[in-house]
Amino acid sequence: MTSEINQSTYTAQNVERKEGGVIVETKENLTELRNHELNLLPEVKDVYVELEKTYGKYLFVPYDLPNIKINDLEKFIVFFFKNGKNAGKQVEDLSSGTFTATKSTYLSIDSKVHSWTPVWTRNIVESVYTEFPEIFEQIHDLMPWVGERDFRWNMWSSANRVPAHRDHTSMIDMPLAMRIKLFDSNTSETLSLLTDPIKEHNNQYVRLPRLEESNSYAWNNLRTKHASTWRPTARKILFIWRDKLATPQQVNQYVDLLDRSIAKYQGTDSLWIDTNPATDYLNLD
Repeated sequence: MTSEINQSTYTAQNVERKEGGVIVETKENLTELRNHELNLLPEVKDVYVELEKTYGKYLFVPYDLPNIKINDLEKFIVFFFKNGKNAGKQVEDLSSGTFTATKSTYLSIDSKVHSWTPVWTRNIVESVYTEFPEIFEQIHDLMPWVGERDFRWNMWSSANRVPAHRDHTSMIDMPLAMRIKLFDSNTSETLSLLTDPIKEHNNQYVRLPRLEESNSYAWNNLRTKHASTWRPTARKILFIWRDKLATPQQVNQYVDLLDRSIAKYQGTDSLWIDTNPATDYLNLD
């Protein structure tokens, strides 16, 4: 399964880099990253290529799922900020080179999955599984596509403003960057997306919608950059899925959710659709 694949494996070797190892955001590099990723998913590679034609245009999709709820939210908040640790950057990506943890980097609690070297250092706190089993029970029940029982995930809380960036993965042209907002005391949404084709443009950042009926969603990491504001008087904890849809069953389960979600939010301001063609981001045959 995908949990046995190193995160660093997902970086193609023949991409152009700046001094310090930062990957240059060119169409050639995004194409190389996507192709390399697809080649590591042989069971579903051809399926993904077809799905991109249908789902690539969807920039942001709220999931048609009930809220993921924590039985004792106050207990969870105390637990997270007691056990969370600032993460250091250990793999160069499209955003920056490596650096050590500081009080201004993310606070995190992370999956216990072995054989995983993510971009950021991990802080494994195994008691989160037993203290708050309902989080993982709901995820596996509502999102069976996430992977094995011990799939790859992070719980993150920003400790500073987050500059605009694309994540290291995935560069597959679909809304695959999944988040669950476990807690947020901000009075307004802090996370924004920028549609960012590899051409001159004047697109503006748009804040994500806040929906009462669902706290989970996904965006297209290839076509957008995301950024976040931060206030020291407010706190926010996000759950981030870091695994891969590596089998036909997982892909089918996820596509079922996408179809249901798109149908629910079609015609609303909560479903964001790109007017740029895929060729503004990738070199396609």
